[in-house]
Amino acid sequence: MPRAFHIERSIELAATPAALHAIVDDLGRWKDWSPYVRMDPDAVMTLSGPPAGVGAALAWQGERSGAGRMEIVESVPGERVVLRLDFERPMRATNTTRWTMSPAGAGSTRFTWSMEGDRPLGMVVLAAILRLDNMIGKQFDDGLALLRDVVAASR
Repeated sequence: MPRAFHIERSIELAATPAALHAIVDDLGRWKDWSPYVRMDPDAVMTLSGPPAGVGAALAWQGERSGAGRMEIVESVPGERVVLRLDFERPMRATNTTRWTMSPAGAGSTRFTWSMEGDRPLGMVVLAAILRLDNMIGKQFDDGLALLRDVVAASR
């Protein structure tokens, strides 16, 4: 199994790219649509940097979610938010996450959540055994469904 990986899921949402960007560019709203917060509701999350955009960061530490930090490294209104994702526990890794938005017609937007990076050596074997890409993809699908609910509630 190769060390490099790419996981991606998409959904069409009834919102403009600008409206979606405003939600995902604000890491304070992560708790509203994160599948990981739902998996580990007692995890401690700490925001730092500006409230949104480049430099906004969120660190977490929890029993089920491990420990790590994500920071927005690129933010283009209505188009994309790119994050550096540093995992400390259970295994050290650095990945790139992208949330991209593109018009899909009639006031809707194609929203894509992707993550890419290199698996730590221990994860190469585990990924094959546990079908890790499918598991993370399922978590992305859950997050996209939660984002759909946030969008619907804000209309």
